[in-house]
Amino acid sequence: MIGFSIFYIATYDRVEGIIDVRKTGAHNRKVAYITYEYDDELYEDIGLYGFNAFTMKDGKECAVYINSEKPDEPKTTYFGISFFTMLMGIFLIKAYYMPNCERDRL
Repeated sequence: MIGFSIFYIATYDRVEGIIDVRKTGAHNRKVAYITYEYDDELYEDIGLYGFNAFTMKDGKECAVYINSEKPDEPKTTYFGISFFTMLMGIFLIKAYYMPNCERDRL
């Protein structure tokens, strides 16, 4: 995911847009939509693939990355979830290889 984020930043155009968070479906799942302008064209209520509850607040500005060939498919970065996943992996690997105190007493 970090690789995708770096790719988006390096190759796509960065655009600021306004977030609109809505609850949808039977489980009231939160979904983020964004309205932004790109190449003098307004894109309204475009659904985002991911939702980050920490950074995507209703009415807040948010940066998205736009591929000029597909301007109606904005991309977001995934640094937060990537680092969290990496830290959890390191913790679990360390816990797995940690010596077992009960086993050492035998």
